[in-house]
Amino acid sequence: MILITQIRSYFNSLLTDFDEFNEVIMVFNQSHLTDKIKELSLGIYLIIVIPGAKTKALDEDNVHDPSECLLFVAEKLIEKDIPPDELINRMAVTQVLTERIKTHLLSDKLNHDTPDHLMHDIEPSGISTEPEFNYLGTYGWSLTFIINPTLRQL
Repeated sequence: MILITQIRSYFNSLLTDFDEFNEVIMVFNQSHLTDKIKELSLGIYLIIVIPGAKTKALDEDNVHDPSECLLFVAEKLIEKDIPPDELINRMAVTQVLTERIKTHLLSDKLNHDTPDHLMHDIEPSGISTEPEFNYLGTYGWSLTFIINPTLRQL
């Protein structure tokens, strides 16, 4: 299982490389996400949904604890104040940010200096990016990926 403190630390550290974000927000589930979005001021946010894990094992020597991770690169906007063409431009901005994050995650996989770091076990073939249109007044992209670490004693 991925530790919640690892997730918080990793994604908060991205703020140094991605100054476009107002804040990194962690949520537990959809209703928590809804509540948080309602509180946001206008701007771009990185929203992380805290993942659980479902253990998989071929046998007792090969036990993995994969977590499906979900994050949102979301911009809080007031759609009625934005012309349609500008909305496409705003979606393009968050799309580029999402692609930069994806590239960052994959490049961190190659970091072999720190054993057991968070992105060491990301599965590159399981990454999915989808547009998110007017989710409670936010516009942007969702990014899902799987981190599949070997189960170990914490």
